[in-house]
Amino acid sequence: MLDDRKLKVLKAIIDSYVKHAEPVGSRTLSKQYDLGVSSATIRNEMSDLEELGMLNKQHTSSGRIPSDKAYRYYVDYFINRKNVITGKQAEAIKNHLSVHRHETEQVLKDSVKLLSDITGHTIVLLTDYTYDETIKHIRLAFVDSNTIVIVFIGEKMNPESYVVYMYKPITAEIAQAVEILLNKYCVTDDSIPAQIRWEAMMIEADSIGDDIVECLDVLKPYVISSMNRLSKLDLITHGLTQLMNFPDYQDMDKLKNLMQFLAQEEQMEKVLWKEKGTDSPEVMIGSEMEEDLLRESSIITGDLTIGNRRVGRVALVGPVRMDYNRMINTLWSFSTLLNKL
Repeated sequence: MLDDRKLKVLKAIIDSYVKHAEPVGSRTLSKQYDLGVSSATIRNEMSDLEELGMLNKQHTSSGRIPSDKAYRYYVDYFINRKNVITGKQAEAIKNHLSVHRHETEQVLKDSVKLLSDITGHTIVLLTDYTYDETIKHIRLAFVDSNTIVIVFIGEKMNPESYVVYMYKPITAEIAQAVEILLNKYCVTDDSIPAQIRWEAMMIEADSIGDDIVECLDVLKPYVISSMNRLSKLDLITHGLTQLMNFPDYQDMDKLKNLMQFLAQEEQMEKVLWKEKGTDSPEVMIGSEMEEDLLRESSIITGDLTIGNRRVGRVALVGPVRMDYNRMINTLWSFSTLLNKL
């Protein structure tokens, strides 16, 4: 834990850098912030913070910039939750969303656009509300070594069946083993996205044998298609070009790749999806993320609910140099407002 003086200096550096996007020096801090100490003392504190890994030095300037570790400390210790969407703005948002309050999909599309407009950031939403139907059983009927019939049996729907021709000969035993795996992973818990369940199943299949994996590869389009028809899983994005407004993204090739990544449903499922989120927005900062394309960005995520029913998981995306206090509270305030529709 940092002492009070270091806390004040660190917070002032982060606030200044977020606002101006310029490395911060001790003279700047002593002039712009009432820290109650001399410029020399501030320099010493900055030196200590640098040794602690909180600050980085840029070669082109004598100033310092916050590290990912500093932003993490800021998010964990300096954020005070407060409602930042109030009064006329709250009423206008509520009235706008209420027009389509019985059409969940349209409400979510409107919400993504509104959030992007309010924050000036890219917003990505992974919906996960489901239809009133689930797959209850998947049956594989072995016809011959090159042909099987896959049957999807739902609670209310008529059974759907497809004749599938295999690339390589299989046995009845392989078909039976594949059927067991499909019913273990693709029938239970519809709240988990289809792609996530499929990947978990393939890990187990790989440990059993190549024949199982090859058979599942052939069946994948049929299974994923059926699962996604019953689970309304979509990716909605708005404001991708907002990223171009930030000086933090200098490399246009990297920026283009980032924008393409954010628009890919399969990739964003892995980043966003959680079986159960928390009441407060969660923050992933730069180097904390596994995907290289995201390491110069931060993502604030949270559940969106309508009438206490989760309908999606939303993400606010921007540079690591982000006004975390405003963005976190805006996302929380908007989510609270949406839940009351």
